[in-house]
Amino acid sequence: MINLISVEIAAVEDYNKILQHVREGYIHIRIINELKDRIGTKVTRLLIEYPYYDSDYLSTYYLFYSKKHNPYEKKCYRLHFLKDNTYLGYITLRPTVDGTQVGRSYVHPSLTLDQTAHMLCSKFVSNILYTLDDIYFAYVPLYDRMQFGYRSVKYQFEQLSKSKSYDFPNDRVTRTYLTSANSLKRETRLNKSMHPELRNCILSLELPKFIWCVDVARPSEFERGKTSCRVIIDSTCSSYDKTPWVLIHDKNSIVYREGEKWYNTKVSIEGYDMYINNLRRFEPCQN
Repeated sequence: MINLISVEIAAVEDYNKILQHVREGYIHIRIINELKDRIGTKVTRLLIEYPYYDSDYLSTYYLFYSKKHNPYEKKCYRLHFLKDNTYLGYITLRPTVDGTQVGRSYVHPSLTLDQTAHMLCSKFVSNILYTLDDIYFAYVPLYDRMQFGYRSVKYQFEQLSKSKSYDFPNDRVTRTYLTSANSLKRETRLNKSMHPELRNCILSLELPKFIWCVDVARPSEFERGKTSCRVIIDSTCSSYDKTPWVLIHDKNSIVYREGEKWYNTKVSIEGYDMYINNLRRFEPCQN
């Protein structure tokens, strides 16, 4: 029989009540602290569901955990997030080692944001007490050859900025996203506000199937939907690669790679329309 336990969230300390209802081995205090820090009082209630049979975990269970000498449970927990009567998604808790206990999760983007963002999303249906709630959830597409993850992108861009090799504004807004080369080139071709030299350069680049982009703008430009600098990164590079760049441009130049050679074109670039494509705009959820 499936049980649902309701936990009211009036203050961040209320997340400690989860430990009273979720068995040891499914959740670590670090997960509780993450929930406090990232979601906090953006939700007003949790529903703790048990048992839950997660297909993603079961596929791993039969291939790996079922063959271990020490027994592992097949059943999972789900933590559902609600703000008043609005459903905002769930996370799955698995009976595995610390660091791997959070499984497949679908969370409304507004819960994790502290500022406006554009995100690629997918629609998902969650079945709770025979009620279907349709909402949009954050969705991260992964490419099987992609080795360069978000943390590597963030770290390398920070190092690039510190090098002062490029004229990135100090008061800046950065947008980091993964997109397909085809989508980027299609939107570039349609972007009439982009400098022709930059447009032609992006369209002529040889790119892997998916690339990371870091778009940079001053706050005033961002509010007008503009981008003034961009870094394009090869998603198939190793996370240890110190030069994963395919193209870097600021307001004064375009630096790009063709094969093993680097080229530097001096050109004055004004702000152009930011890349949207299928990214949806979300506002942070208010406490």
